[in-house]
Amino acid sequence: MQDSLIRGTKAVSRFSIAFAAVAASAIALAHDIWIQPSACRVDPDAWIRLDLRLGNHGSGHKDFRLASKVAGNAKNLVLYGPDGAKVDLTGSLTDQGYGEKEGFWSARYVPQTQGLYTAVSTFDQVMTYGPIRDVKSAKTYFAVGSVAPSGFDRVFGHDIEIVPLENPILAAGGTLAVKVLYKGKPLSGTKVTYVPMGATPKEGDDPEFESKTDDAGIAKASLSRGDIYLICARQVDPQGKGEGYEAINYSATLCLVVPNKPLRW
Repeated sequence: MQDSLIRGTKAVSRFSIAFAAVAASAIALAHDIWIQPSACRVDPDAWIRLDLRLGNHGSGHKDFRLASKVAGNAKNLVLYGPDGAKVDLTGSLTDQGYGEKEGFWSARYVPQTQGLYTAVSTFDQVMTYGPIRDVKSAKTYFAVGSVAPSGFDRVFGHDIEIVPLENPILAAGGTLAVKVLYKGKPLSGTKVTYVPMGATPKEGDDPEFESKTDDAGIAKASLSRGDIYLICARQVDPQGKGEGYEAINYSATLCLVVPNKPLRW
């Protein structure tokens, strides 16, 4: 009887270890969402494109490669104007892929008011792999006209969120201070990646394209060249359990178009 209990305990232990390994692998392979704008500044009454994209394997691959597409019933895109007015662009998103898991979603918008605009998308679903709950947030900014940007440090209250602490529309060669918030509080010691499109960071840690947040949750992102940048931060709660999931993967992105030279305001 005792031998049977020991064998049963060992079997449960092996199962737990195997499950933990599968869950960790699933979390590592979780995809990010991001909103990619077609420009960092446009004139009033000019058009701009905002693409809702999915890929990047939780910033582990540190690239802009697409991997599947946000499901049609999960897609959402909201735009906040300089005066705080909210415009829901979800219904304007058009499918840019032939297959269910190909391409991305894109919306066209024509702003009229000068100032800084913020586009936001969120995602919260239980995924079949793992099983894992994926909680994501994505933001981007663009300016309209020649009014100096303000309001970029607005906090939207996402479970995990990247908040710029200075004008996010900076020229190449500068740095951008960002704060990472996790459930409303600064997240210290977490890795923040900031990769320009087309760059090839090293496997594992690469200080050229990443840094860690300090005790106040602040990290500096290096914008070394004019390009489109994807800034990412993640947090995993292996103890987060609920109906249909055994862990929670949190990820936040900030996508920026960085100009070659400083813009005049």
